[in-house]
Amino acid sequence: APRRANVYLKVVATNPSKKRAQQIEVKEYLPQEVVSEDMVVSTGGLELKYDTNNSLYYVYKKDVQLAANEIRTFSIELKDAWFVPEEELNSLKAQNQRMLSQIKGKDYETAKAILHEVNEKLENIAISQEKVRAGLIREQIADYRNNRQILGQLKEDVDKIRSIALAAAEGAGGTSGPEMLEKSKLKSGIPSKTATWMVVFIIMLFIGVLGAAFFFAWVHSGRSLEKSLAKARES
Repeated sequence: APRRANVYLKVVATNPSKKRAQQIEVKEYLPQEVVSEDMVVSTGGLELKYDTNNSLYYVYKKDVQLAANEIRTFSIELKDAWFVPEEELNSLKAQNQRMLSQIKGKDYETAKAILHEVNEKLENIAISQEKVRAGLIREQIADYRNNRQILGQLKEDVDKIRSIALAAAEGAGGTSGPEMLEKSKLKSGIPSKTATWMVVFIIMLFIGVLGAAFFFAWVHSGRSLEKSLAKARES
């Protein structure tokens, strides 16, 4: 993109007295888009200061000597920051077109209508910025802020297209979030093969131990009975 020319903000100091000279204090806040000192190319003889309470830069001079009824103009040269970059507008158009290509069926016409309106407004923004406003920096700033507001609304429309595109992608064979969650729940309810064999092994081990206990108890009981019978015969 070609480099944009600097812009000039006019600050006017006036001596209202028609009879005597006097000193006038000059103070003018710069637009809020001036966010750094390097955006100010020239202050026209005024001092550049920063208001921490309002987070704004301003130009200032305490005592400007003016003759009776004199009007003096100070020209503040600024780097032009009051335009939406062409790359941003083109990127948004391309993004919209890609999303539209993913939409089929009845939703296509709805998305196409939204996209047509978005592209039309993007074109209007581009046209408004091509107008030459010699010496009308305040009007350019107003246009820029209006364009930024419109752009914010357009991005909300783009979000609508994105939602339609995502819904279309899911309808074309993708698994939706709720379905995936339900499958995950069902899967988590089924024990794994390893867990199943572990349970079987523990049950078999328990049965084996229990059987061995009964066997040894039976053997011990038999031996006790034999001893009792032997004692009975001896007596």
